[in-house]
Amino acid sequence: MARSRVRVVVIDDDEATSEGLALILQAAGADVQVAQSAVAALAMIAAFEPAVVFLDLTLPDLSGFELARLIRAQARRQPYLVAVSGVSGEGDRVRAAGIDEYVVKPPAVERLARIVERIAAGTAETAA
Repeated sequence: MARSRVRVVVIDDDEATSEGLALILQAAGADVQVAQSAVAALAMIAAFEPAVVFLDLTLPDLSGFELARLIRAQARRQPYLVAVSGVSGEGDRVRAAGIDEYVVKPPAVERLARIVERIAAGTAETAA
């Protein structure tokens, strides 16, 4: 029996970045949807119920930290949250926002693929 594809949402206001991440994640076997604002992302997450959300920390309408808190408060199915940002050293703020993992831009393709593979295999811990 074939394993279903991992549902992933990529949130980044830079279209080239979000589409590039989506292509990488699709190549890793994920079913990917892209949002370029926090408001669009919240609606997408409610409808699509992804297992993983890759989110930029600097969005035009909310910070990624605020968005992560809203996702944690509103999502029926709690996704594994991965912050993707060009700013390093955000570890404490990332954890405080309920984000599970932090990746600095530009992310290594192999690392993104491993995250999707871990979720598909059920070996990544998700927040309850």
